[in-house]
Amino acid sequence: MVQNGRSIAGGGILNRPGSTLTLNNSTVSGNTATSSNFGGGILNSGAVILNNSIVNGNTGTGIHNNGSQTILTLNNGSISGNTSDGIYNENGTLTMNNSTISNNMDNGLYNIGTAALNNSTVSGNVATIGGGIYNVVGPITLQNTIIAGDCYNNTPYGATITSYGYNLIGNTSGCAFTPTTGDIVNVNPNLGPLIGFPSYLPLLPNSPAVDAGNPATCLVTDQRGVA
Repeated sequence: MVQNGRSIAGGGILNRPGSTLTLNNSTVSGNTATSSNFGGGILNSGAVILNNSIVNGNTGTGIHNNGSQTILTLNNGSISGNTSDGIYNENGTLTMNNSTISNNMDNGLYNIGTAALNNSTVSGNVATIGGGIYNVVGPITLQNTIIAGDCYNNTPYGATITSYGYNLIGNTSGCAFTPTTGDIVNVNPNLGPLIGFPSYLPLLPNSPAVDAGNPATCLVTDQRGVA
């Protein structure tokens, strides 16, 4: 566990250029970046891999992925309850597998880079524009993923959000999202409260996302480790 750190940047962890950090079964919580955008939990300028780990309750952005050479990979991770964006992907590369971004006080994902969300959920983040995803510029791909709230896609600057199928988007009004096979749009996904470790948002029995994924591209287990 990393807790109660305080810094201008990287309140909990500062991963410098050229460095690789792997966190397994870990929690980064209760840390502070005095500049809200600069990674209250983690500031990454190298490569970070989170496996079965949580970044929550930090003052500032949960994770700031900062720079064109940076790589951030979340496997069965949870980013929640941070006072700014859940993840601020600034020119970096982000890959999320079986992960959740929830209940952050700005956007779930603020993107100025490249991002791929697979079998993941973004819900309950509170920015008035975007909320779920605010894509300033850069490509985002979605597959078997739930974006429960709004998404904003800044198309005049070349931002794109592309579906690889079987996603649920709660509100596409600002998203410039073109549905493809299996996509469900402009519906409430009916998610339960954040539970478990790493924390996730369970589907309620009446959720339209139940049995609505693509078995051909789903991962072997879900975020709980269940087939």
